[in-house]
Amino acid sequence: KALDWEGQAERDNARIDREQKLICFRSPNGVFQRLMAFMGFEGMLCALIESPDACWDFFEAVTDYKIETVRLVAKYLKPDIFMLFDDVAHANGLFMSPELFRELIKPHYKRLYDAVIECGMIPEHHCCGLCEEIVGDFIDVGARIWNPAEPTNNIVEIQKKYGDRLSVAGGFAISGEWLYKPKQREELLRAETKRCMLTY
Repeated sequence: KALDWEGQAERDNARIDREQKLICFRSPNGVFQRLMAFMGFEGMLCALIESPDACWDFFEAVTDYKIETVRLVAKYLKPDIFMLFDDVAHANGLFMSPELFRELIKPHYKRLYDAVIECGMIPEHHCCGLCEEIVGDFIDVGARIWNPAEPTNNIVEIQKKYGDRLSVAGGFAISGEWLYKPKQREELLRAETKRCMLTY
């Protein structure tokens, strides 16, 4: 609240052509990553198992804060999309069981995205890594866009399964060989871009 929301919105909105641009507000550190920031990775993962009630209370408080932010963002900045970042997966799978995710984390996403929808914005969910087991849960809580949709996930099957219920944004191999072959970077990036366009 100490921020000059009105002044910042006036400055930002003055340089945006809303007839030609879709505006997205990016909100980093969802409940999972916020707990990690406080406790470190090992401490956080242990806490999810050993102190689920305390984790729940923490997640609830973070979500309360984020909902207040959602309302201020909607009032002053008026974006089309509200994107939450919360990476609960790595390249090989989830950091926890799907059951634990659904019990401890999913309800807080739902409460946040309910507020986003109530404020007239489209919820977009960012989750890196192999998270295809819970993509349906993203839809359940109200997300309509998922990114970066890394190709460790079976994106084609996800598109078939969920159809127009979810917009899949990405599919790009962000850790592809183009990272390690600078002399061929443009060629490799063009090839990966073409693959995404043709495949998805």
